[in-house]
Amino acid sequence: RPAGAMGCGSSNLAQTILAELPQNLRLTLGRRTLSYEDVAREIRKKKGDLRRVDKSLMDEIVRWAVENKRISVLRLLEKSGAWMAEQSALAVEAAHEAGTLVALLMAFQLPLGAFPAIAMANEAQALATMNGELSAEQERGLQHHFQGLLPPRGKASLLANYLLVRASCAEHMIEATVEEMIVFQPMPAAEQRHIEHAPFPESLGPAC
Repeated sequence: RPAGAMGCGSSNLAQTILAELPQNLRLTLGRRTLSYEDVAREIRKKKGDLRRVDKSLMDEIVRWAVENKRISVLRLLEKSGAWMAEQSALAVEAAHEAGTLVALLMAFQLPLGAFPAIAMANEAQALATMNGELSAEQERGLQHHFQGLLPPRGKASLLANYLLVRASCAEHMIEATVEEMIVFQPMPAAEQRHIEHAPFPESLGPAC
């Protein structure tokens, strides 16, 4: 195999990810600006094993995907083992700055519990999503994140993320999923009240 060629085992995912990245990609890595060709070259150096790619470069790919609403790229990175959503503080912070956090929480389990201030700042949009009260523009934006197909368990994932937050927003999210109702249950015999009535009279007396 030629030097720098990707190994068969991991090349498919790497090639798919590269196909998802735009040809005009520009990533800032320290004082360097990396082009699409630079990124592809770095990945090929590691035979397509994304877990061996320099962490600083992988962080910038994650940041780009978060900011540009490319959840498909994040799914591929997670599948490759190069990115672990539940440990990615970078994803939480970058998504909050880019206004894409709620969509990301519908797709991944992130360490939101470590960022109560960020969770509360996004509470209104999260509640609107849970209650189906998004504006038309917000709904279109959410659809764009998932290329028109919302995840079937998106709201459950959103709620699960918020349950990790030690703040009032977690309680508010639970309340948004619970419908108020009145439930009637039979009262135990020992607690039932009995009212004694006088026996029905044998005669009602003379008719008027």
